[in-house]
Amino acid sequence: MRRMRRLLAIALLLCASCSACKEKQQPPVQRAGAPGQTGKASVRGAVRLRGTPPPAPRVSRGSFAGCGNTPPRAGSVLVSPEGSVAEAFVWVKQGIPEGDYPIPADPVLVDQRGCEFVPRVAGVRAGQPVTFRNGDETLHNVHAIGSGSNRFNFGIPLTGMEVRRQLSEPQVMVTIACDVHPWMRAYLGVVRHPFFAVTRADGSYALAGLPAGTYVVEAWQEALGRVEQTVIVGEGEQRTLDLTLGQ
Repeated sequence: MRRMRRLLAIALLLCASCSACKEKQQPPVQRAGAPGQTGKASVRGAVRLRGTPPPAPRVSRGSFAGCGNTPPRAGSVLVSPEGSVAEAFVWVKQGIPEGDYPIPADPVLVDQRGCEFVPRVAGVRAGQPVTFRNGDETLHNVHAIGSGSNRFNFGIPLTGMEVRRQLSEPQVMVTIACDVHPWMRAYLGVVRHPFFAVTRADGSYALAGLPAGTYVVEAWQEALGRVEQTVIVGEGEQRTLDLTLGQ
């Protein structure tokens, strides 16, 4: 009987050892999703204004002490003599293939300089760090008016001070305000993929590295609203798509 018990105990130990070996040999579980698709197609164009720019919004100016010698900007729309709109956010709203697109480790920098947010409009990947800096000799705060984790409010009292945050939820756009200086605004487009751009002074933009497909491209501007158009691109093809904002 004792011998039988010993043999049974040895058999159980051997089974347990074999099971442990099999578990160790199992490949690791892949937690991340499939890599996102990229390609060689591109969509390029310009954002233009139809009609006249809207008047500047009325905001209380408050104290300008510590803000430098440059007064706050008067208008919320920058338009060239040819009608091109700068600081418009352009992104692929629909049609991007599912998958995980690598998130840059480097943060997007938003400075507070001359009592203005610099840049005023920027794109950021969902989950990418954003560094907020106080470049002025005065108290500022960063008030993110977004949804979920894209909502926060903190002070930056010291010159050169930096605070890092992550905006993890896709949202176009997240408004950034300074409650100390009511005219200060910045706007962040939080996107899950890398296909976005901010228009230059001449209104131009470029969305490169797209796979072939059908896409809905949207342009947003803080005072002019939104407009979208559908575009079809083949592999390696470059398409021109101009977008018009305004009435």
